[in-house]
Amino acid sequence: MRLLVLLFAFSLALAQQVVLYPSFAWIRQSVNLPASQWVWSIPYALYAHLVPGSVQLFGPRLRSETLEPPKELYAGERVAFWWQGQWREATVLDPARPLFEVRGRFLTQLPGPIAYLNPDALEPRVRFRYQGAGPAQLSYLVRGLSWSLDYTLGEGTLKGWALIQNNLMPLRPQSLEAITGSTPLAGPMIFASRSVLPLSGPPGLFRYRLPAQALPLGQTLLPFLEASVHPEYTWSYQGPFVTAERIALERGERFQAPQDLPAGTVSIYSSGVFVGQAEIGTVSQGTWVQLNLGPDPKGVAERSLTRLGPRTYQVVTRILNPLHQSVRLTFAEEFPQPFQLEIQGVERLPDGYRWVETLAPGQQAVLTYAVTLPAQP
Repeated sequence: MRLLVLLFAFSLALAQQVVLYPSFAWIRQSVNLPASQWVWSIPYALYAHLVPGSVQLFGPRLRSETLEPPKELYAGERVAFWWQGQWREATVLDPARPLFEVRGRFLTQLPGPIAYLNPDALEPRVRFRYQGAGPAQLSYLVRGLSWSLDYTLGEGTLKGWALIQNNLMPLRPQSLEAITGSTPLAGPMIFASRSVLPLSGPPGLFRYRLPAQALPLGQTLLPFLEASVHPEYTWSYQGPFVTAERIALERGERFQAPQDLPAGTVSIYSSGVFVGQAEIGTVSQGTWVQLNLGPDPKGVAERSLTRLGPRTYQVVTRILNPLHQSVRLTFAEEFPQPFQLEIQGVERLPDGYRWVETLAPGQQAVLTYAVTLPAQP
């Protein structure tokens, strides 16, 4: 009988369908039910992480579903206890009171340490009663199995990686998927139906099919995305109007999203060398993704100011590209209100302007404007 139970548990492991979420997982298992009733023995590692109310059986017409906790299940089982230098045996009559039987005598407690002789009886169980028999599906949610995502960008290739954290038990899913986005899980729940995920991701969420492989305890890293992109090297300054003679520019890279991308961390490599990490928010396909990596020692805007009036200045900004590659420049400034700005060839903004230009190797760009600032209080 013990062998049959082990084989049945092994068949369940092979039939697992696992859907990972950021803080929990949805597991579905195919079962072949005997007539009338079936008892699911739940390993403690799984029972401790089950989401209350999420265990359901789909297939037969269900009559009842009863959780039998370990304390109640051990009634009638034998235990050993240490007393006067040797192990002795007792029978558990009522675990709740408690009440034990030892050689025809009834005790409310045992005089020494207790050892359970049948640890399988300590496993919690769910007893299903139903009409009929045959194929069915067991479905439940568990915490302790989740995923997070990261990206790598190098040599024109964007790769997405799923980092799976398994604190439950070793699993061998037949299919493995991952969903990310806002999926609140507030408390006990009931499945509306024998839900089958659509081919496309649910609205507002991202869905990925992962390679179905063994998930040992701990962390497993699996790819979920690989796409060619054409990153551009960038310099940028976005901030308040400054009068300094030298303004440091921030280096970075940008590319068009090859598909809808959830938020995550991007590790960036250039010629096989790690150059930094940057965070991205959730973006839709075709949107430009900007990755900022900090100051570039060779990225400097040189500035000169000429006073034209009490509060009016002529500002000249020069930026030279000394690199052996093109650089996309974005230079945006904001002025205190109210201000007057005379400028051409840039995008005017309510608080200032945005200057965008692509600099070829060795090219210098020059921007000249006049600005009248508000009087000092």
